Amino acid sequence: MSGKIACSQASNENKESIIDYLNNITYPEFSDVVLLAERDSVLFEKAYGYSSIEYEVGNKINTLFSIASITKAMTAEAALQLVDKGLLDLDTPVGKYLQVIPTRQYMIL
Repeated sequence: MSGKIACSQASNENKESIIDYLNNITYPEFSDVVLLAERDSVLFEKAYGYSSIEYEVGNKINTLFSIASITKAMTAEAALQLVDKGLLDLDTPVGKYLQVIPTRQYMIL
């Protein structure tokens, strides 16, 4: 799983602590790619470990990972945060929010 740390509201001291921690991680303790960003600014990015231990191919910043279904949980969390803010209604058809979905005779779940 690729790491993503949200820190838009973190203080500069907390950001520095996170970056210091990330700079001190070593393989095999961790094998992944990390991007830490705030708005449009990349604060930290680093690749750790190997994408293929067998062939000794190291991870790079642009290494692609098979993430399977983990994005479903992230999408659900984001959707529920929007529900909490009153910006999304789970009982409303998705076509109201995404205009590119064609109108059909049946409900899109």
